[in-house]
Amino acid sequence: DRSLYALKTENGQLRWRYETRGYIEESSPVVYQDRVYIGSNDKHFYAIARKTGRLLWKYPAKDAIYSTPAVSSRAVYFASRDGHVYS
Repeated sequence: DRSLYALKTENGQLRWRYETRGYIEESSPVVYQDRVYIGSNDKHFYAIARKTGRLLWKYPAKDAIYSTPAVSSRAVYFASRDGHVYS
């Protein structure tokens, strides 16, 4: 699937859906404060607004992103199949 889904905790109904241009296969989303971070095999890393599902920004890599991001108060880190770690 090419989408990230947010569900309501009360009843499991869809809150929002964000579609990337590639499959989201092995990268697990990470929620930090008001953002959700996810990598896609479309070679982009996404920051999505937690409450609305609106794209905040996306960052291009040179190859697919299968890693789960690591987040701190100062940076977000992810690895790509191009052999690089980005922050």
